[in-house]
Amino acid sequence: MLTILLPVNRYDEYFDAALVSIQGAIEKFDYSNELLVVINNSTKKEKEMILKSVSNYRYTKRIVVSHAADLAAILNIGIEKAKFNLIARVDSDDINYPERFRDQFIFLAQNPEVALVGGQIDLIGKSETIIGKAHYPISSKSIKKELCYGNCFAHPAVMYRREAVESVGGYRSNFTYAEDYDLWVRLAEKYKLCNLRQTVIKYRIHEDQVSTTNLLEQIKSTVKIMAFGFNLDQLELEKNLESLVANKVKTLVEKILNLEQVKKSRKFKAAIALLVIKRRSRVTQISFKQKIYLLLIVLKNDPLRMIQSIIQALLTRIY
Repeated sequence: MLTILLPVNRYDEYFDAALVSIQGAIEKFDYSNELLVVINNSTKKEKEMILKSVSNYRYTKRIVVSHAADLAAILNIGIEKAKFNLIARVDSDDINYPERFRDQFIFLAQNPEVALVGGQIDLIGKSETIIGKAHYPISSKSIKKELCYGNCFAHPAVMYRREAVESVGGYRSNFTYAEDYDLWVRLAEKYKLCNLRQTVIKYRIHEDQVSTTNLLEQIKSTVKIMAFGFNLDQLELEKNLESLVANKVKTLVEKILNLEQVKKSRKFKAAIALLVIKRRSRVTQISFKQKIYLLLIVLKNDPLRMIQSIIQALLTRIY
């Protein structure tokens, strides 16, 4: 009934706790299931440590070893190898709440028209102490609208139907470090996507995660995907984005905002500014003064979006 897909390429201090949380969630799950671990491009030592940890998992498990070039390819391998149609994505550094798999499974069973369901998330650092929360839209209608402005799901918090993902071509490698957002946008064109109201995982934030170490490329990819929702020429924008060279977020954002395509669409320009504002300052190195400048861009170009963002910020604990 359910495949839990766990891609991993290294063993770290968070792996065992993540695995324990998966096992705890399966204890409350009353249907057939498997943990599918895709070990990709790991060193011999890392692989041995991963296998040793996974050996303690008490329920059905399978191991796949791959040598894929990127996360999109790894996940497509996992989808292809999955035994069941319903797939829950998990990461090796997050904590799953005990009711997560059960609640998402029941929701999809009761709503066959929905291809993917996520949920709300708690934010944690190195310890499991909650330092913030992320609130995502619930209904399919609001999610489809919000996808123009950014990702509405935490990737390791979703459960989806394999047949739906395969019908839109799976994950794509040409949206580096934003392959999940690209997939959600394409799924939303054909299916309903939803989030549960309840919190499903503790999402760990640390300096080694992909969204931190590859932030510049992720921003470029995200802007390319956002262009689709604003009916812009993605190919032309992609060409212009790839030509931009920057080693700081501030420099990159300035160059993006000055692209002719961006300047032609006020709402798109505001959306890009908001994208950066919502990122953590300690990761982007964007100063308070620079954030004020970006806020003014949003206020000038899309005041309604500004109001909506303020309301959303009030719902989210600042950390």
